Amino acid sequence: MCVMWKCLLSQGKNTECLSHLSAIARINADTANVLLSGERGAECYLIHELVRDAGKRVDDVHKLVNEIFITSIDRDKIILLAQKLDETAKGMRKVSDLIDVHGDRVNGIITKHEVLHKHIERLFSMVNDMSAEVYELVTLLASKHIDVQRCERGRVILRKMEHEADEIRKKVEHILVAEERRGTLDTIGFIVVRDYVALLEKCTDHANGCGKVMLAIAQGG
Repeated sequence: MCVMWKCLLSQGKNTECLSHLSAIARINADTANVLLSGERGAECYLIHELVRDAGKRVDDVHKLVNEIFITSIDRDKIILLAQKLDETAKGMRKVSDLIDVHGDRVNGIITKHEVLHKHIERLFSMVNDMSAEVYELVTLLASKHIDVQRCERGRVILRKMEHEADEIRKKVEHILVAEERRGTLDTIGFIVVRDYVALLEKCTDHANGCGKVMLAIAQGG
């Protein structure tokens, strides 16, 4: 096949590849919204379906990148963005799985502690907000010229929320230790809530990673 035809075919596959990335980011935003607004634990099946769809699209991105003669964006950055989006999706699935198994225990603990409840609700809200922000950034890939300043603003927003989530995780750990010492929290409850918060905080890490890659793409062209 001549170079000209390879380039023409690459154009269509580049568009398809970027479309998949945008779709994955949209699925992640939908998944985060389900986590935030659903009855925690009741939406596990739906979240698994959403994450499965995201995973299939990640596989499609890998396949397309291997087939494209000339990529519109650096190949490694495309793969890295797909990986970060996939990690975000799987991170939210882990949160859902923990709720599905230990939801009653977790709810029983956090509803009795106002500050703990407030911290966890804030984490859910941040996962939702960060996923929506990532989606907005990824949609910029469809533009002929990616808005670097918009990506820079998004990066700042995501980094700030990720830092806040890390601080919340530390505060929750202090609360759990104090409650265990008072004898108001058993060991299993301590471990479950600690893991619950750690998984939510990890989701913010993944979302922040997506923002970092998007900025690199915008700056690198």
